[in-house]
Amino acid sequence: MFNDKKTKEPKVIIKFNVQSSKFKVMNKEMVLSCSRGGRFVAEMMSKVTESVNRPVNLLRTYYAQVLERDLNMHQTWALIEAQVAFFLGVMPVGYAFTLRAVALLWLVVAVKKCRRLLA
Repeated sequence: MFNDKKTKEPKVIIKFNVQSSKFKVMNKEMVLSCSRGGRFVAEMMSKVTESVNRPVNLLRTYYAQVLERDLNMHQTWALIEAQVAFFLGVMPVGYAFTLRAVALLWLVVAVKKCRRLLA
């Protein structure tokens, strides 16, 4: 979040990558101005994002050390998803058979996603 010195209104800069099969990654920036009332919301969103990303970054560095390669956040989230699907599908909890089958199907999909992203 950057403050505009002329208007004293905070600005939020959103950065994202666009990737297609014909072109390499293009970086785009979008600047959104917000009013003084929106400043609180923008600060809270940045704090929430930072607090969620902090443990995920720790896991990313741990996974990178274990796998002996660099990982991005997308790959880290895929590994976390596979682990959650494994625990829901395999751990002996008293759910119905259909829920266990859905969890095991989710595990298969998550593992395939991990293999595709980490290949």
